[in-house]
Amino acid sequence: MRHSLLGLVIGLLLVPMVLLAGEDEIIKYVQNYNGLMGNIRLCLAITSMDYNVKMLGWEVKPLGKSSKVRFWFTIDGEKDYAEWLYGAGTKRVEPLNEWAYTFMGK
Repeated sequence: MRHSLLGLVIGLLLVPMVLLAGEDEIIKYVQNYNGLMGNIRLCLAITSMDYNVKMLGWEVKPLGKSSKVRFWFTIDGEKDYAEWLYGAGTKRVEPLNEWAYTFMGK
């Protein structure tokens, strides 16, 4: 009984780390897709000349074989995000909203 309980506890501790590691890889892939992170920094740097801009972070929402990836930020205190669809099988990154298109230069 003690060993099975210990195994359950260890298993529960390992699951979130595996999920987070996968999410981290997806975020890094999206950031590096066609120099996207450089474009984001440049766009927000230019925007910050006239507005107060703050980068908040990244989020991944798994959707089976794909994931939605969001980059959160604020402009003059208004929270907003850019969103992409990442296809695990295709390794493609598709913009899903206006900010994502802007950051990708489309």
